[in-house]
Formats: sequence, structure tokens, C-alpha cells
Amino acid sequence: MGFVRLSEQQLREDPEYQLRNFRRTKDFLVAIDTDGCITDNMNGKQMLIFHPHFMEFYNLWDIESYFREVAEYYNLFSVHRGCNRFIAVQLTLKALESREDVKKVMEERKVKLPDVKMVDDFIEYVRKNKLGLGNPSLEKYINEEKPKFFPLYKLLG
Repeated sequence: MGFVRLSEQQLREDPEYQLRNFRRTKDFLVAIDTDGCITDNMNGKQMLIFHPHFMEFYNLWDIESYFREVAEYYNLFSVHRGCNRFIAVQLTLKALESREDVKKVMEERKVKLPDVKMVDDFIEYVRKNKLGLGNPSLEKYINEEKPKFFPLYKLLG
């Protein structure tokens, strides 16, 4: 017997339902760890998946080495490792826009960072409304606040 697919509402109302009702049918369990808690697979996810997609979405390939340096620092090697992705994006963009060497290269190569204000405003909205930092909150923010920052929609991934 497999899991019964729950609706979004059921998941919100009772997120532990499937775990409580899990019944053993085999002598083993195969579980996939995707957040790096058991096996350290965060480097691969960040370096091979998340960072290239972010650079692609926001046309940052011309500053790839700078972007990777900063994004890998915050996502993998700092005390912020494992922080929420919106916080990581905020930290990364603020660090990049504060560096003179990055500003110079961006000007030379005509690269423009996404405006960190879009992330700042979303995070402030979440805090003010006591919501979680995730896609449901981002969708709510977009629908209620109607932000004018089109690149914000790309964060829905």
C-alpha cells in the first residue's frame, strides 16, 4: 500500500498525517535526504543546481566567479549554512552589491543584479504577518501586495 495523496489543505491542516499512519510493509526503508542533514549533499545541490539556475534566471553568468564565491560562502561555509533560501538570496545580493570589485566588473560587463529590495519587502511582509518564508507566503504576498518587481516571481522556482 502506498501513500494516499493528500490535498494542499490536508497537508496544511495535518502535516504529520502520513507519518502517523505509515505501516511497515517491508523489512527495510529507503529514505531520501535532500537537505543535507544526514548526508552532505548540499554542496552538489547548491553548486550544480541552485546557483546555475539563479544565474540563468537573472542573467548573472558574466559575474559567475563572484556570484559563486558569495553564494557558496553564505549557503555552504558560513554560520548561515542551511538558512532559508530567501534569507540566503538576500545575504548574497547585499554582499555582491556592497563589493567594489563586483561593482566594477558589473559595470564593465553591463550586468545588473536583481534589486534586493524585492526580497527585503517580501521578508518584511512575512515577519509583519507572522508567516513562514516559503512559496505559499510568496504567492500570498504577490497576490495581496501586487509588487512591481517581476523578478520576484522567479523566486517561486
